[in-house]
Amino acid sequence: MGKLVKKRVCLLFSRNSKADRERLVGVLRVASEQTGWDVRILNASSPDFLRECRRMLVNWTPDGIIYSDPRVCRRLLGEVGTPFIGRLVELDYHTPDLSPDVRITVDDDLLARTAVELFLNRGYKSIAFYSSIFASETTHAARRLSAAQTTAQTAEAEFSSFAPGRSHAIWSEDLEHAAEWLKSLPKPCGVLAYADEEARDVYDACRVAGLSIPEQVAVIGIDNELDLCESSRPTLTSIQPAFEQSGILAAEALDTCFVRKRANKTRQLAYGIDRLVERASTQDVRGFRRLAAAVNEILRKEAYGPLTVADLARRLNTSTRMLQLSYSKACGETISNRLQTLRLAKIKELLSKSKLPITEIAAAAGYSGLAAAQSAFHRQFGLSMRDYRKTDTSQPLAPRK
Repeated sequence: MGKLVKKRVCLLFSRNSKADRERLVGVLRVASEQTGWDVRILNASSPDFLRECRRMLVNWTPDGIIYSDPRVCRRLLGEVGTPFIGRLVELDYHTPDLSPDVRITVDDDLLARTAVELFLNRGYKSIAFYSSIFASETTHAARRLSAAQTTAQTAEAEFSSFAPGRSHAIWSEDLEHAAEWLKSLPKPCGVLAYADEEARDVYDACRVAGLSIPEQVAVIGIDNELDLCESSRPTLTSIQPAFEQSGILAAEALDTCFVRKRANKTRQLAYGIDRLVERASTQDVRGFRRLAAAVNEILRKEAYGPLTVADLARRLNTSTRMLQLSYSKACGETISNRLQTLRLAKIKELLSKSKLPITEIAAAAGYSGLAAAQSAFHRQFGLSMRDYRKTDTSQPLAPRK
C-alpha cells in the first residue's frame, strides 16, 4: 500500500478574539479525529504574522484554509506565491474580499429575536437597537436590526434604532447624539446592542443622559465577552453565540469539500446560540421581583459554591420566608430548585466538554459529595453521570417527566 497523503489544513484565527479562540476549539475537536489531516495554526493577530506565514509555507502549501477574516487570509494567500487551488471555509464575515467554498455565519435573526422576546416577556412596550459603527459588520447589523424590528412590531411595541458614526466623525459627538436618542425613547425601554462593545457605548450614553440601568433602560449585548460583561456596572446581560459549534461545522464542511467537486457558488451554513446569560442590566426591578433579581445575580456567580437559602437571606437583609415567597412568586420555582438546575447544567457541561473524573465534576458543580450529585442527576434525567458521558452529548437531554 502507498503512503497516505495527508490534507494540509491551515487554521487562521486571532488569539486576541474570544470568538476565534472558541471557534478554534471546535475545529480542533474535529481535526483531532481526522488522521488524514496535517494541521497547522497561524495566529492572525500576531505582530509577526507575515514572518510566521513564510516560516510555515517552506515546503508546505495548504490544501484548505479555515479563517474568520478574509483580509488576513488574503495576506496569507499572497505569501503562497502561486495561484491558490485549495479550499476555503469562512466564518462570520460578509465582504467580497474572497469567494470561499463554504461560508458559516451566526443566525442573526435568532440572536435578535431572543433578546427582544426577553424584553417583551418583561412587559416592555418600547424596544430599540443600537447598531455597529464598522463597515465590515454591516450585513450582520442589518439582519439583527430587521429581526429586532419585526419581532417588536409584531408584538405592537414601539421600535427605534440608532447607527453610531454614520453622520458624526467624533466619538464624543456620537455619544451626545446617542444620549439624546435614548432620552427620546419611551421609558422603560429595552435596548439590544449589536455586540458587547456597543452595549458599553449604550452605558456611556445613559450616563451622559442621566438615565439609570436597568430601571429606565435595560440593555442586552451579544458575544458574552466576560471582561466587558462582568466589569460593567451593572453587569451586562449578553447572548453567547455557539462559537465552538461553528468551528465544528467549519471543520466538517472543509472535510466535505475535500471529497466533493468544487461548486460554482458559495455554500451557506448557519449556527445558533449557546445561551443567554442574564445579568443585572435586565433584572426586573418591579416590586417583589427586585429580591428575585438579586438572588439570580448571586446564583449566577456563586451557584457552584457552598451557598444556602439562609446565606442569601442574610446577605439581602431579609427573612428566609420572605425571600422564598418573593422568589417563588417572581420565578415560578423555589430557590433550591433553581440552584439544583444550575448545578446539574454545570455537570452536563463538564461531562460533555471535559475529561475530569466524576468526583471532581460533582465538586466543581457545588455538591458536597458524589452520592448527592449522582442521585440528583439520575432523578432529573434518568441516567447516571457515567452513562450520560457515553451518550451522544450533541443531542439535548430532556428532564424526566
